[in-house]
Amino acid sequence: MRSKEYVKMLKRKLNQQKVLAHRKKVEGKSTKSTTKKDKVPKTLLDDILADKTDGFISSHLLLKAKAITGSATFSSLSRAEIHCLFRIYNMKFVPSKSKTALCELLSEAIKAQDSIPCPNRIQAAHFSKIKENHKNKSQLDDFSDDDDSSVPVSTAASSSTAESTTDTTTNDNATVSPNVTTAGNKQRRARFKPTPAQIAVLKEDHSRKPNREINKRRADEFGVHITQIETWHKRQRQQSRKNTGNMHIQITG
Repeated sequence: MRSKEYVKMLKRKLNQQKVLAHRKKVEGKSTKSTTKKDKVPKTLLDDILADKTDGFISSHLLLKAKAITGSATFSSLSRAEIHCLFRIYNMKFVPSKSKTALCELLSEAIKAQDSIPCPNRIQAAHFSKIKENHKNKSQLDDFSDDDDSSVPVSTAASSSTAESTTDTTTNDNATVSPNVTTAGNKQRRARFKPTPAQIAVLKEDHSRKPNREINKRRADEFGVHITQIETWHKRQRQQSRKNTGNMHIQITG
């Protein structure tokens, strides 16, 4: 009996040691980071950079198919990404133009080309510089490259340049003009002066009491800051209250 009890006691202790060892091993694994890093989805520019075909012809055919489908296919791109595509198609990027107008110009330029005019600009460092400029809102107009002198200017680029010249000289619309330096080294935005067509759209929005999301969408469409749209609506409300007060005075008078 004693020998059997001794064997049972040894087995019990051995099992306890195994359980403790296994528990420590499990706890050690649980402390390690098991979360996987989220993969950053590839963008259109990433696909172009990864293109190994001669002259990036595969990327051009892909872009041309999108352009034929319609300029709206480029609306999902950011302004910085559109700027990068403007550069490789040798087009003048005009920061004051709305995103819709830029997509239309890009679409027409791509359809008019048989290949990418400036494949030498397809570089990760080049794209990063453009994105950084957009992030800091500095030097959004095109900067020169050392190897651009031999590249012909596309028809769409020249037309967009002509349009931008016309816009800045004859049409003082709702585009964002460059900041004006004032005393004390401070900067302010140019005053928002909507065109009659834009006023009609804003009045329709005003009648529906627009929220911030609508104002943001309208600001992107007009190429202005959202605060300028909100200020316009604020002035409309003030004018409406003033007109109502004058009518009340006339009636009571």
